[in-house]
Amino acid sequence: SRDVLFALDHASQLHTRMLLQAVRWIMGVPAGLKLNDSLDYCLGNLCILGVQCYQVVYVICRPLFPWILLSLSVSGIFGATIMIAIISDLLSLATMHIYT
Repeated sequence: SRDVLFALDHASQLHTRMLLQAVRWIMGVPAGLKLNDSLDYCLGNLCILGVQCYQVVYVICRPLFPWILLSLSVSGIFGATIMIAIISDLLSLATMHIYT
């Protein structure tokens, strides 16, 4: 359980770092393209704010992860379909900041 939570923390930090790096690259001059500076700055900062809000929510929800992991493993008694559906829902919640 601790190994899973450690891997989850590491993956979240790596994901956040890479996402912020990509947003900052796009805010610059990506591939030599000259973009509208004001719009670029505004949208880039909005994306960075969204990622930082995700980090705050992650830190707040971090104490709940052992309970979520336990409930996910207990849901296995209802069958693989229920477990896969719960994993899918949790993945959708975890990546909501990317597609909204």
